[in-house]
Amino acid sequence: MNKLYSLIKNHKYPLLIALLPLIFFSSIFFSQTTSFPFRDVISIFSQEKILFKDSIKNFNDLPLWNPYVFSGSPFLANPTSAMFYPFNLLFLLFSVDLAFNLIFVLDIILLGIFTYLFCKNVKLNSFSSFISAITIMFSGHIVSIVFPGHMVNLDTFIWFPLILLFLEKTIEKKKVIYGVYAAIPIGLILLAGASQIAVFCLLSALIYFTLRIFLNLPKLNKLSHLKHLFFIFFLS
Repeated sequence: MNKLYSLIKNHKYPLLIALLPLIFFSSIFFSQTTSFPFRDVISIFSQEKILFKDSIKNFNDLPLWNPYVFSGSPFLANPTSAMFYPFNLLFLLFSVDLAFNLIFVLDIILLGIFTYLFCKNVKLNSFSSFISAITIMFSGHIVSIVFPGHMVNLDTFIWFPLILLFLEKTIEKKKVIYGVYAAIPIGLILLAGASQIAVFCLLSALIYFTLRIFLNLPKLNKLSHLKHLFFIFFLS
């Protein structure tokens, strides 16, 4: 019991970050039989995920073509299908309705956790990092893309603070391994389906990385350090 209390006390802010979205978005999370009436989910994404799920389960193949839009249209080549995005495996494991509900709430929790970790890494204290996390989780922009059902936008954006975290680690440690770690959220951003959001995130990450390096120029001293850091960034 003491160990459990100690665990909760030491990790109270991450636990709150995971709990608060379940309360705030309870109408979504606890709607397990019928999908929350997201507008874009009903009109666009639910049909795409049903096509994806039926093609895998009934034909053991990826759907290359969507025959249900006009006279047909590419499906695999359409970024919003996001068939190689790992979270979309949930549509194969659960009903389409439940998978949508789970992904939206999971996205919000991950956005908060990644923001919290990033803020801790830039030397904010735990409480300030917690406030930063809930500020972005429940910001007007994020809430305004959840309830209309802009799933691919949210799927894409949640990885941005994790990219910043690994870029900060790259600047601090100057190790190639952090460039490899940064490549994981960069890859997920590109697979998530919102190409325009991905471009904005990557451009913002480059601007952030460049400014952080030049602010640290007195500490870096050598031009070789600059080249090494930018090599790591472009490697990722």
